[in-house]
Order: sequence, then structure tokens, then C-alpha cells
Amino acid sequence: MVFAKLLAALLLSVAIVQAAKPVVIPFERKIAKRAGKSTANAGTRSLSANSVGLYDGQSLFFAEISVGTPPQRFLVQLDTGSSTLFIPKDTCEECGVHADNAYNPSLSSTYDPISCSSPDCTAQCSSGSCWPVNEYNFVDDDVYESIEDRICSSSYSCCSYLYPQMCGSYANYGDGSGAEGYLALETISIGGLSGTATFTVTMREVGGNGQGQFEPPEVDGILGLAFSSLNCNPTCTTPVLRSILEANYLPNQFAMYMTPTGGAFILGGNDEDYYDSSSLTYTNLLQDSSGEYQYYTVKMTDFTVGGGSVFLSESSLNDGTVKVDSGTTLMMLEDQLYNAFISQLQFICDYGYAVPGLCTASYTTVDDSESIVNGNCVALSSDQFDLYPDVVLTFDGGASVTVTPTMYLGGYAVPASTVGCQDGEYSLLITSS
Repeated sequence: MVFAKLLAALLLSVAIVQAAKPVVIPFERKIAKRAGKSTANAGTRSLSANSVGLYDGQSLFFAEISVGTPPQRFLVQLDTGSSTLFIPKDTCEECGVHADNAYNPSLSSTYDPISCSSPDCTAQCSSGSCWPVNEYNFVDDDVYESIEDRICSSSYSCCSYLYPQMCGSYANYGDGSGAEGYLALETISIGGLSGTATFTVTMREVGGNGQGQFEPPEVDGILGLAFSSLNCNPTCTTPVLRSILEANYLPNQFAMYMTPTGGAFILGGNDEDYYDSSSLTYTNLLQDSSGEYQYYTVKMTDFTVGGGSVFLSESSLNDGTVKVDSGTTLMMLEDQLYNAFISQLQFICDYGYAVPGLCTASYTTVDDSESIVNGNCVALSSDQFDLYPDVVLTFDGGASVTVTPTMYLGGYAVPASTVGCQDGEYSLLITSS
């Protein structure tokens, strides 16, 4: 994930009495084999507890959690671009194939489903549309084809479409995928920390962008790490990680430390084994138009390629907002910034180099059918690879992230329309949104 380094600087802080020591969960980085539309080979996984891995080339970072009493083990994607925990139920018939058995509530003594008549089911409902309490922006089901109509109770609460007696939970994601189910309280643990938290018991999943299922077979669900205001689906609940940290008297902070061979998910503070506190640079998070924090949105002040600025105004650099999202493999740029980046990249051709995927030896760019810019996999020698420049993103407050060619070119993460790059081949992981 090209923004991985920046996550270290985005430590969220909430003052809590009796703060305990931070908890460190080691990461492993592995590449899982590509699965077909509805098949999986779970035997290809050999992950230790609390590990994080890669799915195919989508750079899917995941960790182990447990749900229920006694604990049921699951692997979940760590996603700073959402705030909800979705885990498939054992009776779900549209949840694809996953790494572990699905959640079986009948085996847990701490399972506490939230009924649609419960005062905790706060979303309001009318004519099949639901919205968070005290908010009147209706959710129009016709916008999304991936989820079913909502069901309204006699008390105008938003119920689960598949379990009408339960409090409904629905979410759609930027790639077109979605999940739905109902809310439940459970004992949830991660890295040895436990707490009671609200999550979604998933009853239906829909894949996005040509994917056969909501999450790849190597994992079971998704754990959102963003803010509470984003955790309204439509009933608003406290995000799982925040509930667990508060239950253990830890600050509402986390960091992701990532290297090519592994890393760590640090909960509740900073660990000097991974970060020297004095060397950390911070950048402010931005609120949305309603004055709330939702995503890890930051302000970019410059974007350079090979030391040369793209010379765009700050409004152009931040068009569409800049979000740091561990659940997104690619660096996605708005059209104006993307075109400026490609222009800077193609300056390599002005020096007469023959670079497969970019230039011929006659100072001209290659045809679209051979261009690395168009999602093609291109074989590069080490000398040719070294011709590609570093990309540096600078943020408000002086924080910067250097994205090296190793980060934005790779044979392990390519557009979904391709079958995958071979050893020694590379594909551009910076795209237009």
C-alpha cells in the first residue's frame, strides 16, 4: 500500500485515564494465490496468529481477531477507509468462500443480537428508506444494486431485510461491493485485548469490480478503522477497535508499520522499537463539510516526480479530497493530477532511453498496446527499472511520503482486468480515479 508510511503519522488521540502499554501485533507479508470466482485453496495459507498478508496483488493487509465465547477465529482486512466489522454468519448462503468457518452465534455464550425494536436500533425508517437518527438525508436503495430494500418496523426502525426481527446493517464500498446483515453485541479480541463491541453479522455479500465475492477467500471479513461518524449503516455504533481500546484503558490510537518483509499493527500508542517518537512528523486531519471526522483525510501541498513539481494549485492537488486508505491497493489520482504525473513520468523519453512500457530509443513513447500506463505488464531489467523516478507527496505541516518505483510498480498488484504479471514484469499501481 503506497500510503503505508503515512499511517504512522496519523495517530488518533483520545484522553483516557489509566493508559496501559501499547500492544504490538506482528505482521507477515505473504502473497496468496489467485482464486477463481467461487473457489479457494485455503491450504495455500500458512499464517501465524496476528499476521497480516497479501492477497494476489491487491496488497490486502489482514489480522487475526476472535469473536464470541469461547472465541471463534477469523482473519479480517484492516481498512482505514471504513469503520464497520463485517463477519459472515454460518447460515449465510451468499457469503462466498472464506479462510475459516463462519460465525456461529449458537456456539457463543456472549452473543447478544440487537432487535429491530431495541432502543439501540436508532436509525429511522420510512417507505423502505433508512437514515441515521436526527439526520434526514434519505438513503435511496435505487442508488445501489448490491443491497436489498430496507424493512421498516412498526416503530419506524430500520430492520434487516433477511432477518426482519433484527436491527439492519447495510454498507456499500467504493469498488461496488457491499454487505448486509444485522447488528449484534459480542466479545471481540485482537492482539490479546478484549472488549464488548457491536459488529455486523453478515447475511449477504456482493463482490465489486468483477470480483466473485465481497472479500477474497484468504480472509473472512473486514475491520474498519476509521471514525465513528462513518459507522452508521444506518444505525450509528462505536467502531470495534475503539470499543476494545477503551475497555482496556488504552488511548484511541493505532499505527501500521510496514516493510517489504513484514511489520506491525500497533494498538493504543507508539512503540519505540518501530518508531522514534522524536522523528515523527504530523499532519492535520480534515473534517468533512458537516464538521465531523469520517476518513483519514489530509491536505496535500505538493506532488513531485523525480524532484520536479507537477505545479498544480493546492485546490487541484486536493480535488476530491486526499484520503489515506489501507484498504485500497492503488494510488488513485484525480484526472488533472494523474495526467500531470504521466507527463512528468514520460520526461524519461526526452533523454533518449529505451524503456519498455514508456519509450523507444528514438525519443518517442510506445504504443498504447505496450504502455505500462495502460495497465500492461512490462518486463524491465534492473537498469531500466532504476530509470523510473521517485514520487514524493508533501502534506500540510511538512510531512512527506516518498513513493519509490518499488512501491508504485509491481508484478504482484495489477488491474483486475489482467491475469497477473510474471516474474520480472511490472505494472503501474498509480491510476486515475
